[in-house]
Amino acid sequence: MDTDRHDPPTGPRAGNGRVRPSPSEVLATLFAAPVVPVHAEADGARLIRLAAACHAGGVRAFEATDRLPGALEAFAALAAHRDRALPDLVLGVGSVEEPAVAAAYVAAGADFVVAPFVDDDLAAWCLAAGVLHVPGALTPTEVRRARRTGARLVKLFPAGTVGPAHLAHLRGPDRTTRFMPTGGLAADAGTLAAWARAGASCVGLGGGLIGAGADDPSDAAALSARCAAALDAVRAARPATAATP
Repeated sequence: MDTDRHDPPTGPRAGNGRVRPSPSEVLATLFAAPVVPVHAEADGARLIRLAAACHAGGVRAFEATDRLPGALEAFAALAAHRDRALPDLVLGVGSVEEPAVAAAYVAAGADFVVAPFVDDDLAAWCLAAGVLHVPGALTPTEVRRARRTGARLVKLFPAGTVGPAHLAHLRGPDRTTRFMPTGGLAADAGTLAAWARAGASCVGLGGGLIGAGADDPSDAAALSARCAAALDAVRAARPATAATP
């Protein structure tokens, strides 16, 4: 990890007085608007444009991943814009592997932290900081370990490699864990409905949702429409029990 790029940023985001929503409030937002766009971006202006287009389509949670040099600065710019213009949007940071990274993004305005795996130190930091932590898990053993760290939502990852039937089988003996399938999911209505019927509480969508919108400013309206359609598909097919925190 390049630790320098994870130093907490200074500037317009710092000290603005915004109260971070509680984990329960973030969960309620994720489940009420159950599509979470996931994107890696180092350009703050482009990240703002994408998040705004998704918000216009009904999305109320957006996850920016920590995968690129400059990602933290881009995230800080998005958080500052959120505070000014999109106050009902909760922001998450994804691909987090250790507490220092989580701390930097939370200082920059992150409301929830998503990891690709279960890490006890990261979970403990988030619990102590009062930040929703969403660890990644794929097997029953990993899901159990995630729950034992205090996770209230588990990222099924990489979900695209196993399919909705895997989630349905996981939920057979476990009706209390809430899942967010992420990783390689298509954004068409049929695919999303299948995941929702299998018991997904929300879904994380990357390139399948954002598509050309990452590079083409004229695609904002199309991206908004894709978000609205994805939200409709998940809500229509999801069991009522999966929609409650």
